[in-house]
Amino acid sequence: MSLQADDLREVLTRGLARGGDLLTAGEWEVAQRILRLTGPAEVLYAWLTARVPAVFPMDALVRDDVPDPAAACATLEARGLVDHLVPWKTRAEHLTIPVLSDACRRLGLPTSGRKAELVARLAPHTGWHGGRWIRIGHRGLLARLERWAFLRPWPDRAALTAARIGVVRWPTYALTLGTGLFPHRRALLRWEDQLVPSNDPQADLRALSAGWCAAPAGLDLAPSLRRRVREHARALERDDAPGSAAELYARLVSDGGERAGRVAFRCARALEATGAPEAALTVLQAARADATDAERLGIGRAGRRLSRTLRARFAPERPLPRPRERAIRLPAATQKTHRPQWRTAQGAAPIEEAVCAWLSALGRDALHGEGRPWSTLFALLFAQTYFLPVPGALPIPHLSGPLDLGTPGFRAARRAAVDGVLAAIDAGEGPRRVDEAHRAWRGVRLSGARWDVADRSTLVSLARGIGPAGLRAIMEPLVDGGRRAAAGLPDLAVLPGPAVILPDALPSRLGPGLILAELKGPTDTLRDAQRVWMARLVRAGVAVEVWDVAPPPR
Repeated sequence: MSLQADDLREVLTRGLARGGDLLTAGEWEVAQRILRLTGPAEVLYAWLTARVPAVFPMDALVRDDVPDPAAACATLEARGLVDHLVPWKTRAEHLTIPVLSDACRRLGLPTSGRKAELVARLAPHTGWHGGRWIRIGHRGLLARLERWAFLRPWPDRAALTAARIGVVRWPTYALTLGTGLFPHRRALLRWEDQLVPSNDPQADLRALSAGWCAAPAGLDLAPSLRRRVREHARALERDDAPGSAAELYARLVSDGGERAGRVAFRCARALEATGAPEAALTVLQAARADATDAERLGIGRAGRRLSRTLRARFAPERPLPRPRERAIRLPAATQKTHRPQWRTAQGAAPIEEAVCAWLSALGRDALHGEGRPWSTLFALLFAQTYFLPVPGALPIPHLSGPLDLGTPGFRAARRAAVDGVLAAIDAGEGPRRVDEAHRAWRGVRLSGARWDVADRSTLVSLARGIGPAGLRAIMEPLVDGGRRAAAGLPDLAVLPGPAVILPDALPSRLGPGLILAELKGPTDTLRDAQRVWMARLVRAGVAVEVWDVAPPPR
């Protein structure tokens, strides 16, 4: 059996286990027919359904593991999984320009032009191309099962290939009672309606207000719909309609469930453009209460500017502690790419790889992972809390974590257990717990864990090197915000090792302890999320630095 057939079988099995009760009897039977496929028919169907087109010419079905494509197609057709009902216009859309030009020539039609023109020219005609075609059936059912299998609205079956690396089994846990993915089929169908962009922000706001886009875990479409509304408001700003944009931002907060802090800056800009700076300042003042630390920085800058103009009061934010800065000179690569490259012994490389190679040559190891090593540490430290019997959190099999992971509800439902882990971190037990959890959970699909990012000893070294206060400072935001909260963590973790002198660097001495470094090239600037994370780490006593990397002066 091919790996693609294995992937299809896993997707169907996982999807049916998670949402099979939401299917009709006919859909269930189709899924079972696919699962009963064997041999070349199964291989061919898995290959075809993993590709984007829904129609294929028979002469394109060439695979070494399918010696007789016609016989395999006949098996699939007998089971109702493919048919030959492919309109001529659809065939034209999937053929190349040379084939279409040749067909036009044989029909006495003009042969020049773009593909769309050739397709339109051939639209009234039939029989201009030999060979049979097949059409893959039940794509909607397969897409539904894939969404359930991956718990993502727009999944990619190819992700299973990456998941095979070091991952061998699902966690075992007792199911807890709950509504599952959707309370009933009507809710599922309403949710699926929101997958197709409406291009109507009012329709998106109605769906948000009614909860039609709500779903557990990564299936929740509310963030996507809110993003669509924000993009529409930005388009209104660009089209010189700031009043309409400001109204849409306000509706997004009142009807769409958006946090005021998320859109306060844009809303204030739109109001200011309408000639209402006082209203803009009021929006900024009100939004500070629910803004994240990073959002408060942007709100603060805009508020101070407006308050100076209006001669009004706007309390400043407390200044953030600043990390240490270090200037580093590395040779730049000569080739032009969309991202600056730096010269290493192995050739041109992005800034993170180049700095890691430079440090390695000097005797210090560095881990480039940004948030991934820390989300892995979080998964190891909190793995036991993932699978506590919280009602509704584990209602379906084959989950890598509870459905409320990454939300404030995760802590609320497990407060004693979460507080126990944080207390153990404060007591200096973090490295030991990471070591024990890695031995117990390695190879398990565990939400947040990236087994390929670092080995056990490196993860233990990270937990030990950052110290209890630093580990707590990173873990606690992840309790309530999940992996998204890790955005902005420094690029590199320079692992503990001997003190070294860095050539062409100022300061040049690199101490022996763990150092977290944010790398900035000549055109890079710090984002607010990065400033907040570094301030949080500085307060916790972590050695965190900004490394200004530039070519040596000529």
